[in-house]
Amino acid sequence: MAMEKFVYASVIVFAVICFAVAVVFPKFWLSGWGVATLITFLFVAVSLVCSWRGKTKPRAPLFGIACGSVVALGLVTMLFTNAVVGGLVGSGLLYAVAKSRFFL
Repeated sequence: MAMEKFVYASVIVFAVICFAVAVVFPKFWLSGWGVATLITFLFVAVSLVCSWRGKTKPRAPLFGIACGSVVALGLVTMLFTNAVVGGLVGSGLLYAVAKSRFFL
């Protein structure tokens, strides 16, 4: 129970730090490197959070990478097309992961 609170608190702290960095360095985030860096940070954060299965269970790095890839591919698709197509790609990948029972 205490580790779950730690994971949730870590995610909140990470989000607050990302928001503060976005406010302090707006020129970087609006440059060509900003979007790629944001997508990479989100991939790493989602992969780490989704790979955690609890204190008594082993980590599931493949599941974390799969979840991170869905988020990253959806964001890249949104970047190069539009939000609707990116959302559909992300939803389709989540549906494929759920139907394949990858997470069990």
